[in-house]
Amino acid sequence: MTSSKQYIFTDCDLDGAGSYLTYQWASGVKDIPYTVCRVNDLLTRIKTFLQTKKIEDYDRVLFFDLDTSTEEIRDLIDKPNVIIVDHHISNDTSKVKYEHARMIVKDSTSTCRLIYTELNEATFTTEQKLFVALVNDYDSYQLKVPISKELNTVFWSYQGDRVQKLARDFPLGFAGFNSFHDNIITIKRKELTNLLASLEIYTGNVKTKKHEFKVASAVATSFINDVADYIAEKTGASVAMVVNTKSNKVSFRRRVDTDEVSMVKLAEMLTEESGGHEAASGGMLCDKFMIFTKTLTPFTS
Repeated sequence: MTSSKQYIFTDCDLDGAGSYLTYQWASGVKDIPYTVCRVNDLLTRIKTFLQTKKIEDYDRVLFFDLDTSTEEIRDLIDKPNVIIVDHHISNDTSKVKYEHARMIVKDSTSTCRLIYTELNEATFTTEQKLFVALVNDYDSYQLKVPISKELNTVFWSYQGDRVQKLARDFPLGFAGFNSFHDNIITIKRKELTNLLASLEIYTGNVKTKKHEFKVASAVATSFINDVADYIAEKTGASVAMVVNTKSNKVSFRRRVDTDEVSMVKLAEMLTEESGGHEAASGGMLCDKFMIFTKTLTPFTS
């Protein structure tokens, strides 16, 4: 497919950007035009695209790491040349059925990994496999390899078009960080140390039909996963909830040894416009979450 005409819509996070790169390696098609989206602006981005372009004019139009499970979105993109790849179980294809598009929507650790396993038409190099593994490790919240966090730190330090800059810095896969990346990582580590030292942590318990478990919560506008790791470990909580007052979003993360608790269901229970996967999810701040926080108490070590 090296000469085909394609277009990609992808999520704005590391998995979305990594999916863009992974697909180019998998398909052999370079410099594919793309639109970066957030889940809550996907419909607007599609409508803007359709003002000047037609999906039918492309060999493939692909959607990576984005929730397409609304009737309005389906009615615009359900075409035979559309491929939708997503690992979030909140992208419920049983409720909004597509008749023509190819759906690769599975409960998986990352969309990047799904592309590697489901759309791969090439032999990946060691560096490309390592890149996919790092993105997958971070997005799945397994965090088995420390440099997966550092790759995410580098990604979010980019200014402007992060997809383009990730592709610029890692065109052949992951072969290590350069001096610019190392400097950024050092600076961000210091910022994280200062942030963790100033956190106010709250704890409490959540009851569901099947489980009761301890939760820890804190406010942070950066280093969300690092903060979640820290407050869960420090308090012994099964689940960490990080409130971002800039985005008005709550991020839910569970500890690796707590796989019986669904972050998707917890986010759905406590927030609005929620989505994610079993180990990591998020939703928008709302009254029911604020009411819940009244049950939390300050943590003292």
